[in-house]
Amino acid sequence: MKFDPDKVKSLLEGDGWAKGSDGIYAKAGKRLSLTWQTVAGNKRREAIQDLMIPKLKDLGIELTKDNSDADTLFQQRLPHLDTEVMLFINNSSPDPSVQSSLSCDSIPGPANDFSGQNNYAWCNQQATKDMTALDQVVDTDARADLTKKIGQAARDDAFSLPLYQFPTLGVIRTDKIEGPTTEFVNAPGSIFENIYDWSVK
Repeated sequence: MKFDPDKVKSLLEGDGWAKGSDGIYAKAGKRLSLTWQTVAGNKRREAIQDLMIPKLKDLGIELTKDNSDADTLFQQRLPHLDTEVMLFINNSSPDPSVQSSLSCDSIPGPANDFSGQNNYAWCNQQATKDMTALDQVVDTDARADLTKKIGQAARDDAFSLPLYQFPTLGVIRTDKIEGPTTEFVNAPGSIFENIYDWSVK
């Protein structure tokens, strides 16, 4: 992926958007202005907003912070899809079932008492069928094929934009190393952020 302002311009203007006097695109009287939600007070996530909001404004897209504390965001707003652009961490197990987080049936709503985990509200019926099939197949090649097919559908529909890989894994030989080796597993610098506090046994 590369930064391509001309592509942004061609896509928007090709769809009938035009920049207003304020430099923000508009179409049919509606400005291209969105709210952006993440965890208030999370410096890393708010720094990403601070970095990207001006860059997007230069492209004619307006985003405004609308952050909430973690409990409000994840227990109230997200399950009720009370977000427009959401920044959060997502993960999965090595060979996962993805129905709970990506299938049409898992979109939070009255039918599942707002307990569904598909907070993207992405619904692709064929992908959902493939997810169901994935959970019924044990052959590794067949599972790989279905997983790739689901992944391609997710890429084609572009409902999510991964920004970076967050380091969340570290392996330590406890028979060789001691000290506070697991304090920074989730840190941007990875588990080695405090390596100077470790010692050889």
